[in-house]
Amino acid sequence: MVFAKATFSRQLYESAFQELWIAMWEQGLDVSKPEVLAEVLARHFPNDDVKRIVVAANTPEWKQKLNDNTKRALEKGAFGAPWLWVRNEEGKEEPFFGSDR
Repeated sequence: MVFAKATFSRQLYESAFQELWIAMWEQGLDVSKPEVLAEVLARHFPNDDVKRIVVAANTPEWKQKLNDNTKRALEKGAFGAPWLWVRNEEGKEEPFFGSDR
């Protein structure tokens, strides 16, 4: 989803990202499988864009960006999922961890 966030509108990205959480946590789908990921993304993106996202996910450039994001999250103390780093209107930041059960 790093590619999708960088490429598509915030609104479209956020709705698709939310859909991934629903697919994983409510529907029990394994979105690590490309065909399942494509099926879930197709709920928000046209087929051509789904193909672009899935292909980009396997390129060295976007894999590195994901690794960099993961490293930053771990440096901030991330553990488990979902783990979110949130900034409020005043610029104050803090982490939130939600139960995955």
